[in-house]
Amino acid sequence: CYEDMGIITSMESRTRAFIKVQEGCNRFCSYCVIPYARGMVRSRPKEDVLKEAQALIDSGFKELVLAGINTALYGAEPEFPKEESGLTGVEILIDAISKLDGDFRIRLSSLEPTVVNGDYVKRLLKYDKLCHHLHLSAQSGSDNVLSAMNRRYDRREYLEIAAVLKEADPGYGISTDLIAGFPGETEADHQDSLRLIREAGFYKVHAFTYSKRPGTKAAEMKGHLAPQLKKRCYCNHRHCRPYGWLCRKTCGYCVDCCCNAYTYGGSDEKLRNGSWANSESRIGLCNRNAL
Repeated sequence: CYEDMGIITSMESRTRAFIKVQEGCNRFCSYCVIPYARGMVRSRPKEDVLKEAQALIDSGFKELVLAGINTALYGAEPEFPKEESGLTGVEILIDAISKLDGDFRIRLSSLEPTVVNGDYVKRLLKYDKLCHHLHLSAQSGSDNVLSAMNRRYDRREYLEIAAVLKEADPGYGISTDLIAGFPGETEADHQDSLRLIREAGFYKVHAFTYSKRPGTKAAEMKGHLAPQLKKRCYCNHRHCRPYGWLCRKTCGYCVDCCCNAYTYGGSDEKLRNGSWANSESRIGLCNRNAL
């Protein structure tokens, strides 16, 4: 069960507060050590999450970030109800928190495409207090590599989720993770990842070189790439940035997906007072301290 660490009512951030709702993961991606190091999924009781959320709102926080190792797996344990008023997973929390009194917005730290699909994220679009930003970790744009990673989705399914979000809001901010130089990755696989960046329209890409983790299946795979080749793939991921214009066009400020260089159209004072422009309240990039 989830280890109760008490209710947090304040933190150093001036505007954004993080609420831990879940711990652990049971997806066993072949490169990842988390299931071994952090254990299986443990979800925090909804009542505790709501109590902490209300306390943070009462303390003046304008943004609540629902965080966890794999937030999409919230409530996946057998002892948790699988459905509540027709809602499932982390949507149960989003729905309950959005009904709390106060002037605030909600952000998801991330969702895993190994768990959710286009139909699920479409349901989340109805919540006005939920930021139009989602970190949707791809890890690769190659079906071959995704299969080797045990990611449980393919390129088409990932792009379907992105398309749902962009159709609802062309300025919807999608960020992602990409691993460069996974064992056995070919040049064609690498090019698939670069095409995914262009096709999905990410505003930000977190690129990493593959790092061997002892005890994982990927560590025992054949075809580990030389460090210089992994670095080249990493640099290509970092410098593939065709969509800076999208954010400038729709939001009035620039988001550089590679260099983390931001020019903001909002201000900390506006965010503290809750007087956001529509684009800022949706994507939530106007708070320098929160990034």
